[in-house]
Amino acid sequence: MGKRSKILLSIVLPVRNEHRLMNLCSALSEQDHKDFFQVIIVDESDPEYRGVTVRCYEDLQRSGVNAKLILNAERRGVGFSMVQGLLNAEGDYVFFLDADNKPVKSFIKRVIEEILIIGNQKETIALSFLNAARYKRNLSNVLLLPRLYLSCVIGGLKYSNKHGFVNILRVFKREVLVNEIGVELESPTLSYLDNPNIYRKLSTLLANNVTRHIDEVLVEDVRHVFEDFSIKFLYARNKWYIKDKLKLLQSGKFSLKEKLSLLSSMLFYIAFLPIVLFTILGISAFFVINSFYAYMSFSLLLICYIAFFTFISWHKRIRLTKEVLLAITMLPLFLVVNSMLVYISLINIVKEKL
Repeated sequence: MGKRSKILLSIVLPVRNEHRLMNLCSALSEQDHKDFFQVIIVDESDPEYRGVTVRCYEDLQRSGVNAKLILNAERRGVGFSMVQGLLNAEGDYVFFLDADNKPVKSFIKRVIEEILIIGNQKETIALSFLNAARYKRNLSNVLLLPRLYLSCVIGGLKYSNKHGFVNILRVFKREVLVNEIGVELESPTLSYLDNPNIYRKLSTLLANNVTRHIDEVLVEDVRHVFEDFSIKFLYARNKWYIKDKLKLLQSGKFSLKEKLSLLSSMLFYIAFLPIVLFTILGISAFFVINSFYAYMSFSLLLICYIAFFTFISWHKRIRLTKEVLLAITMLPLFLVVNSMLVYISLINIVKEKL
């Protein structure tokens, strides 16, 4: 691939308070074929984090990467940042990269090769590749496995013996997003560009048009690689997540449907914990009344539970390896622990408000 003046790929990077941003910047700076791509950073960080973003932008420029920096004084959310980056993009194709992801060294080379193969084929509006959720294999991260497994069941991740827990990311043809999807900066749909399956028009376009796929891991999830998912981490993340949602809800910019979507995961844990507690109390009462029936009931529940999730794994084509079996076994403990941490977070947030 020789020198080229026209940009083929625009990488849009929405940023908010990312303390590990430099890992991503280093990975982008080390990419080959810098004439073929640009990086657009859209930042809405708090003032104390802005220095990291500016340093990332300067490092990209020094390495020869065509970089743009957009600093937003007001927090408008990831959807707004993604659309803002899209409307400032110059490439034929656009890719939205999370700040906690890291492209492998061959990322630009492989993507550009596929874009050149696609050429001007109008029926091809996207190409896809794999994002690996790698993690530290230690005791503190055992609570991460149920989260990854739940993502596979719900539909976010996939699992294979070859790649482990993976997600599918897409590089989109820019003109399709701008013209056919009808992107509007003033009222961007929250994160539909990050997850096109939740946006009907884009999902239909992808289903009805040819999408080339690269069966390789071209992006790694830095969050899972570097962080320990201990109880302390889960508490801090839950507290941040709840406070973040409450701020968004108080902004008054969302419809009732969007508000319910924001609250759904939190409501799941809040509703789930009482059910678990009442079930445990019921089984305990059985033990007092008749231990034989208690053991039989507990054994039957355990068999049904394992059979149910084994069926789901088979239905979702998740191979039952050691990691998946461990995830299924640890799932009840994870749900109980995370539910309790949600309650503790809510109590502490209320105390802080008072």
